[in-house]
Order: sequence, then structure tokens, then C-alpha cells
Amino acid sequence: MKRHISLLLAVVLTSAVLGMSGCTDSETGGTSSKAGTSSSAGTASSGTSSSVNISSEEEESIYHAYSEVDSIDEFKTTYVNLMEDYFDSMNEQTISGSYDWTDTSEEDKIGLGAEGAQNMFDMDTETKWCSPCVDVEGCSAIIWSMTQAVTVEGYSLTTANDNEMFTDRNPVTWRLYGATELPEAITKAQIADGTVPDGWTLIDAVEGANLPDTNFTEVAMMAELPGTYTYFMFIIDKTENVGSSLQLSEFHLYGEVQE
Repeated sequence: MKRHISLLLAVVLTSAVLGMSGCTDSETGGTSSKAGTSSSAGTASSGTSSSVNISSEEEESIYHAYSEVDSIDEFKTTYVNLMEDYFDSMNEQTISGSYDWTDTSEEDKIGLGAEGAQNMFDMDTETKWCSPCVDVEGCSAIIWSMTQAVTVEGYSLTTANDNEMFTDRNPVTWRLYGATELPEAITKAQIADGTVPDGWTLIDAVEGANLPDTNFTEVAMMAELPGTYTYFMFIIDKTENVGSSLQLSEFHLYGEVQE
């Protein structure tokens, strides 16, 4: 009898220990980790990288339905356009369509000719980012740094100069992440299967967007998970016509500056 009781206690204690060994973030569906120290340097943070699968059918989707703000004018007077004064530079980890930053010529770097992703941050709607999206559904991860930590409350996207002619180039599904230190480089395989290196924190994830097929049209939305970061990553998971090009004129972060 004593032996049976001892075995029963051992099983109960073992189950309790195992039940406390995992810590998951229910909002991002990934493994929880402490945020690193903010750094403006362009070097990747050290440590072992792990991926967080956000596309598993067994886990709750991180995406929410597309929803614009009621008044973009009120939105733009309430929050600071963070890209205007605090954008620093594109990061070489950026993957844009069929082009990889480090594998292309200066002329075609991360875009078609002069239509690279950096054009989304130049405060000029006459330029645009246009890139092929033919190899996988999720083919782009645009990564950049700010000159200091900023708090993102929302963001805006602006359609390009010829969306009325090319009506299948708008993004439909995307993700926005932030980081205090630059994580390990993301790969095309990770973009395609919905994973990100450890260190990125989800800010927003939208699916089923219906951006207007009009030229130079800005739409804005609030972030589901506002946060303060120095590095950002904008992933396009799907365009209106998978296998076609994707394009945007501008992408702006809105929020507050950390003094």
C-alpha cells in the first residue's frame, strides 16, 4: 500500500513540474522571451535563433480583418508621422520579392530598377516600391531601423501611381513586427511558412485587405499591439494576384517619440 502511494505522489509531482516548464505568448502564438536592450547599431543580436510558427492550423490565427480608421485626417493630427524625422536606414537583411539585397546589382537592389523598397520611406508619393512576387506567396520582408526608439500606435499605406491600371498589385495580407535589437536574418523559407526569427514582436497582422484600386490613395489603421521599438519588419504574405508584382508608394509609422 505504501509503495502504491509513493508511486502516485511521484506521478503527480512529475506532471506538475512538466506543466510549468513552457511559457507561451498567447497573443503572438510564439515562445515568450524577454526583450533585449535597445540598440541603434546595425548588428544582429547574438544568441540562438528560434522560429515562431504563426501559420499552424492548430494555433489561433494572429491575423485580424482589415479595418481602416474612420478619419485619416484626425488620425494624422493625433499621432506623429515617425518616418518623417526618425527613419534611419534600410537593413541588409531585407528580402524584396525575387530580389535579395545581397544578391543583386546596385541598379536592381530590392526592387525593379529604381523602384526599391526604400522608396516607401522617402515621403514622396511620386516614387514607389515595385517588386515581383512570383516565387512564393510571402516573398517580401522589408526591414529598417529608426534613429531612436519610437512607440507605434498605427500606420498607413499609400497606393502607387498606376494602381488604376494594374489592379492586382496591392497587398492583401501582411504582418508588422518590432524589435529592440536586430534579430537574426529572416529567410525566404520562413516568410513562406509564416515563421520569424526569435526577437521580433508582433505589432499587427492583417488579412483580407481591400486597398482601393486608385492612385496615390493613403489608408491608415490602428495597430492591434502597439509597442516601442527601434527595428521594424513589414512582411507581405499575399497580394491580390499571387504570382504578380506588388507595389506601394509609401509606408508610414505613426505614434509617439520616446524622449
